[in-house]
Amino acid sequence: MTGTRRSVHSQTHNSRAWENRSSSCGKLVRTGRVHLVRTIAHDSTLSKVGQLNRLAAAPGLAPIYAGIISREQPYRREVATAVSTCLQTIIERRA
Repeated sequence: MTGTRRSVHSQTHNSRAWENRSSSCGKLVRTGRVHLVRTIAHDSTLSKVGQLNRLAAAPGLAPIYAGIISREQPYRREVATAVSTCLQTIIERRA
């Protein structure tokens, strides 16, 4: 095997070994993955809201979200709730 193929094989093997070892606590592993996916989605949302606010500020428009954009707990959820509400309003207006 070449170095790259060996490395990929090793990573795959290690990943499968970890899953086999943790299969007895499979719920914990799935919960960890769900948490990771949710965290990535929240981080992406925070980033996009910040970008939209900067784009809106350039021509002098009001910000998309006027609250605090932060990764800290209370603000993180407030931004996610505001984005969900905004999307729900847009979808309802389409119908």
